[in-house]
Amino acid sequence: MKSHYLLPEPTPYDKISPRYGTVAIAELILDLKRLGANTNNLKAVEYPKDKTA
Repeated sequence: MKSHYLLPEPTPYDKISPRYGTVAIAELILDLKRLGANTNNLKAVEYPKDKTA
């Protein structure tokens, strides 16, 4: 199993990059729209934080 970690959002001093969650999700949604996805069918799932960390 692979895990992917994203930084939450860039600071004003950071270069905009998909390594930040806010940028990656926006780019993903735009790509899905370009491929013809209906965004009304998208659903978000939030997983609980790992309590061992």
